[in-house]
Amino acid sequence: MSRTPLESLLQKMHAWVGEERTTWELARLLTDRDMPQPNVEVPQWLDAALRGHLRQLSQHWCQSAIFSGVRAIERLGLASPEHDETYILAMVGSLGDRRDADARVAAIRADAEIRETLIWRVFEVEGGGEVSLANVDKYSRADAGWAASFRVLVAEGTLPRDRVLRSCLRALARDFRLAGSPRRTRALSQRRMNWPPTRGC
Repeated sequence: MSRTPLESLLQKMHAWVGEERTTWELARLLTDRDMPQPNVEVPQWLDAALRGHLRQLSQHWCQSAIFSGVRAIERLGLASPEHDETYILAMVGSLGDRRDADARVAAIRADAEIRETLIWRVFEVEGGGEVSLANVDKYSRADAGWAASFRVLVAEGTLPRDRVLRSCLRALARDFRLAGSPRRTRALSQRRMNWPPTRGC
């Protein structure tokens, strides 16, 4: 029986040593693809390699939507990373593509755990440098940033408007800069979302 592309890659990964032991190729293979559960042994070093991958994504903005590959690695049971601040920042930087308005929106629509749990933590983990809501939005196409994604998802009813607004306000109360400055943060929760002004925001 022939192997699937995923099974072939996993088999090849068993022979990797040293700096070869990363999950980048695996995540790229699984990005935007549905793959069946593999019928081969998973390399023992995969969990540690994925943690290193997430650490890199949390510090350096890759500008593409490779995080869907990370989520596929989890769904297939190949690794089980902790959903800590590093994980959330990796999601902030790589759930979407800076030139593609649909990538982040589609990923959120398709993933119940992101919609119901993980997405709300982006208002709690501020980040900085290359990876933050502010930086991603500043250097993404106008319709491809986080603010635009929230606007679309709220308008279609995928995310509850009240909860998004509440999360913005709580972030503001913690001096969390969603859009680079207090004034731009207010813009995210008012003008850019096309919402009426809220007292104190």
